[in-house]
Amino acid sequence: MLKLNIPRALVIKGITSSFTELKRMGFKHNKAFYLFKGNVQRLDLYDLEVICRELNCTPNDLLEWSPWKHDRGLEPGHALLSLRREQAAVGLVNLVKGLPVERMEEIEKMIYEIIKKPSTASP
Repeated sequence: MLKLNIPRALVIKGITSSFTELKRMGFKHNKAFYLFKGNVQRLDLYDLEVICRELNCTPNDLLEWSPWKHDRGLEPGHALLSLRREQAAVGLVNLVKGLPVERMEEIEKMIYEIIKKPSTASP
């Protein structure tokens, strides 16, 4: 089943108050609530773009796929398998919080190296 998982993306970005952040993005109370809970069956492309612009992400970063209860599965290498999400990225925020300062500096240098590398994506 394909679903929208905005709270996961917000946590990865270090935003702990997902609902408040969605309201800050301009979503009305009800829509922010449904987006926060992941209870949306349809999403306007404009709204998707607003979220992606604010979080500096792509729609793929917000989507998550998991098999249905009685799903026979997908063939190995199927494109939807790239949307299976582990909680590893979310756990990264908590891992970093527990590091001593000197180790945080190492992590910071690694992140800057990743950021400095030119993107291979075309405009």
